[in-house]
Amino acid sequence: YTNEPAQTRMLGKTGTAELKKSLDDEAEENGWFVAMNTEQPRLTIAMIVEDVKERGGSHYVVPLVKRAMDALLADEITP
Repeated sequence: YTNEPAQTRMLGKTGTAELKKSLDDEAEENGWFVAMNTEQPRLTIAMIVEDVKERGGSHYVVPLVKRAMDALLADEITP
């Protein structure tokens, strides 16, 4: 991910956790995304969103983390 227009370099990993009681159950899915600013690696964000199955799975979380990272970097908050 590259933050426009600041061109901040980011890396990240998505994931999905299924919540079910047995193998035959339909499962609710929680999506997560962890992202790190490669230029300031002390700045890392992890976010989990419940019930993402019908909203694009774990990829639903990516723009939410992007907005949070953009806000932190715009304010030049140093962790």
